[in-house]
Amino acid sequence: MVEEAVPLSGVGLPGPPDFPSSAYEAVRQHLKSTPAASAAAWPHFNGGWNGMAFRFLCCAEHDDSFTGSVQRSGTAPAMPERYIQERELFAFFVTGLSAVESFHFAAHAIAACVQPLAFPMSTDEELRQLTIGTIATRFAAVFPGDPLTVAMTTLRADKELSDWQSIRNILAHRLAPGRTHYARVGGSPAGLESTTWLKGIPIDLATTASRRSWLAGVITDMVQAADGFVRRHVR
Repeated sequence: MVEEAVPLSGVGLPGPPDFPSSAYEAVRQHLKSTPAASAAAWPHFNGGWNGMAFRFLCCAEHDDSFTGSVQRSGTAPAMPERYIQERELFAFFVTGLSAVESFHFAAHAIAACVQPLAFPMSTDEELRQLTIGTIATRFAAVFPGDPLTVAMTTLRADKELSDWQSIRNILAHRLAPGRTHYARVGGSPAGLESTTWLKGIPIDLATTASRRSWLAGVITDMVQAADGFVRRHVR
């Protein structure tokens, strides 16, 4: 369901139409109104929750910009349009994965309000240990069967997440990938037929749009599960 765009508290900007704004606000307001949101855990939650919204908004903007460039200039443009497309692809994958990671960090802070010993966040070393995998593992151990745990566990096993992590790491730490262009040589009409990018990903109008749709579904499922979690556990 597409929600009406309204400013998000803590961010001051409306979420994109595919962002779960209502559930996002409900989680924040619940934590703000309960004593369990301790002074120690609240800054971590607040930063992660804001980070998720900011990164998703960035990711959506990069999707729009990349798709607009392909629509305007095709999949094999000359500079500087090629640079624009590569810039938007890089930023899309970095910010999109960051939105997922920020959610998990905020969720760990929520759990720290309930079980601070099982979800430690006091030292730099404890914070460095917080990855999608370690956070999902802790939820599975302490809150087995909870819908939020199920959402995290399902995501952790999703090949799309694994692909996204691999692409982000390659772009951020290794190289700027080239493109492979496939053209019709004989027959009519002659010319470019298709273009692929890193890991054989097709470059077309769906390159970022389809992945944004996946990301929006993942974020929506997890934020809604977090809303239920705080209602059940945080008092």
